[in-house]
Amino acid sequence: MASSNAPVRRVDLDPGLPGRDRVKIMLAARGFPTVAGWARSRGFHRTEVFMCLSGDRAYPEIVKALAEETGRPVDVIEALISQQKSAKANGDAA
Repeated sequence: MASSNAPVRRVDLDPGLPGRDRVKIMLAARGFPTVAGWARSRGFHRTEVFMCLSGDRAYPEIVKALAEETGRPVDVIEALISQQKSAKANGDAA
């Protein structure tokens, strides 16, 4: 395999991605290819996690667990969720 000296792009910090997708990328980097798989491993129902990530419902325990899993502060995870919620309110998110 060829190696490159090109800088690695931090996709999880890409401001062009919706907050939900950025959290999914961070979880995938930690070995959880699906949000549902992560939810099961932590004892959460997948619907609760999806509602939390879409900004439809606040689940502080899920936000805290996401912060622990991704190694990011709680306020960063909350900011990603509120970014998702405001994009949804503006009609920018699915």
